[in-house]
Amino acid sequence: MPLAVTVLAAPDDDGLSAADRNDELLTELGIAGLVEQLPDGRLRVTLYLSPPAADDDSARVDVAQRLLDRIEEPLGVRWLDAEPQLLTVREIAERTGRSREAVRLWANGTRGPGGFPAPAGAAGRTALYDWAEVSAWLPAVGIDPRELPLNRHAAAALTARLAGRP
Repeated sequence: MPLAVTVLAAPDDDGLSAADRNDELLTELGIAGLVEQLPDGRLRVTLYLSPPAADDDSARVDVAQRLLDRIEEPLGVRWLDAEPQLLTVREIAERTGRSREAVRLWANGTRGPGGFPAPAGAAGRTALYDWAEVSAWLPAVGIDPRELPLNRHAAAALTARLAGRP
């Protein structure tokens, strides 16, 4: 199961700024990923990495930072911060192939084995769940997640490391 790391980037003045050109460059570098151009000109880059042997946040952040450092210049970007994947019930349903009602019942504990992760935040009145925490819980209901995303704590640690670079 690949480790999924999502980071925001600002294109350098002379760097490649078109998302499709960066997708091609990732392919040339042999890296699985997706580059999305945001309306404000920033890029959202999601990379799929081989997970580290050690199964902890620190090891995941180390692997992610090494790759980000290696590809920053070729992509012509400046990394801004790492993003945890915070999802709504609807988005979890889409990713798992289950109905929104099934996910809602998992979340409130009336279906499944219990222990569904608590919301990590909210957008207005809509609960947001950390996809990393949900992915770790999914095997309890027989679902094999396709990726292992950085949780919000690891994303914050990676952002701090990125901010501390020269």
